[in-house]
Amino acid sequence: MADFDTNIFQRDTGRISYYQYQTGSKDEARPLVVFLHGSGERGFKNQMPLLGNDVPKTIHDYISEHENAVLLVPQATWAPELNGWFRPEIRKTLLSLIKSKIQSDNIDSKRIYLVGLSNGGAATWHFAEHHSDLFSAIVPCCGYIYNEDKSFVGAAGEGRYMHPRMAEAKALKETPIWAFHSHDDHTVNVQGTLEATEMVKKCGNQNVNVTIYDDGKVTPNPHGCWEPAFDTPTLLPWLFSQRKA
Repeated sequence: MADFDTNIFQRDTGRISYYQYQTGSKDEARPLVVFLHGSGERGFKNQMPLLGNDVPKTIHDYISEHENAVLLVPQATWAPELNGWFRPEIRKTLLSLIKSKIQSDNIDSKRIYLVGLSNGGAATWHFAEHHSDLFSAIVPCCGYIYNEDKSFVGAAGEGRYMHPRMAEAKALKETPIWAFHSHDDHTVNVQGTLEATEMVKKCGNQNVNVTIYDDGKVTPNPHGCWEPAFDTPTLLPWLFSQRKA
């Protein structure tokens, strides 16, 4: 992925590496897409978030043809636990990075999009809930609404997830959402997506799309719903069309 610049961002809360692709120039306000990888792509300056799946390339190719925009791919550092974006210090550093980019890269504050898969999908729900004023739309793949003060349903590697809470759903009632999951996902239970989106709809959100793939449709690993998700021709046009009022 030669078009991506590799950088390091450091604050008191911690240090992370990130990769950035952009079209256009800072002379015009541009939309920002932030992509949050899964647990398997943790590390530091090893390009795993770009190489572990095709999502950054798909967004890259779309931007190169259709948008003057910035694509930001941060990387959570490695830890023995598969907790990636769940670590508070990593999330604080990421939030500082995003806010820094808004200023330094002349980002259109009405068009900031967050997408993520697996661990990054759960983090996408989390960031959108806690910073609904920041993100204009989200695309969580095989995720659930994560928060530290909740318990997991199920065990790690056996379809674990977290039940949503009404307060979390209310915080998302104005956020456009397109969520994806495979019905037979054994890593993150599909209920993580179904329960979250249903509760958000009950709170009055009328811009919630949910795509659930039938058993056997996502192969060889049904956890990888992000592959068909980002092959959906209407997904990225939908994403870039979302704007805050």
